[in-house]
Amino acid sequence: MPDTRGRYAESLRNDKVLLAGARRAVARRGADVSVADIAAESGLGVGSIYRRFASKEAVLQYLCTLALEQVATAAEQALAIPPSWSTFAGFVESVVEFEPGSLATVAAVVTVTDDMWSSALRVRALLADVLRRAQEAGLVRVDITVLDLQAIIVQLGRPSPGLSPQAQADVRSRLVTVTLDGLRPQSYSTLPGEPPTEAGFDDIWRPSSDQPGR
Repeated sequence: MPDTRGRYAESLRNDKVLLAGARRAVARRGADVSVADIAAESGLGVGSIYRRFASKEAVLQYLCTLALEQVATAAEQALAIPPSWSTFAGFVESVVEFEPGSLATVAAVVTVTDDMWSSALRVRALLADVLRRAQEAGLVRVDITVLDLQAIIVQLGRPSPGLSPQAQADVRSRLVTVTLDGLRPQSYSTLPGEPPTEAGFDDIWRPSSDQPGR
C-alpha cells in the first residue's frame, strides 16, 4: 500500500525548501528569475521542479499562493491566542521574516490565478481581524488601516541585496522595532496624506481576466 502520508510530508518539505529558494533567487534576480535560479537556490533539480509544474509561470503562481497562505496561517495562529502587544508584535515580526516583499514583484508580472486572488482576499480579511483586535484592546493606534499594515509588512519584508544574511537580519530587526514603536497608541503624530485605497493593492493580485487591458 503506498505511503501517502510520507509522500504528503515530503511534498510539504519540498514546498518549504522551494519557497525559501525562490525568495533568495528573486532577491538576486528580481522578476527575471528563472527556474534554474530557483532550483540552484533551493537545492532541487530543475527536472524535479518541471515534473510538478508545466512552466516557469506555473511555478511562480504556485509560490505566490504558497507565500500568501503562509501569512494566513500566521494570522490564524495569532488570532487563536489572547490579544497582547507581544502577540501583535510577534505576528508582524514573523510575517516580515517570510519576506513577502520578495515575491510581490513576481506577482505583478505573472498571470494572476483564481487561487492567488482567493488567498490574497483571505490574507486581507485575516490581517483586518488581527489589526482590529489589537486596536480594540488599545494596543495599536486607531488611525492605522489594514492596508497600512499590509504595506508595512510588504515593505519591511523586502530583501536587501548585497548584505550578508546576518547584516540583513540585523537591519530588518532594527526597522521592525522602530516601526512597531510607531504603531503604539501613545502620543503619535497625525499621519500625512490620504490613507491607501484597495484599488492599487488589489490590482497586484486580481485575476488578469478581471483587469482592463491585461
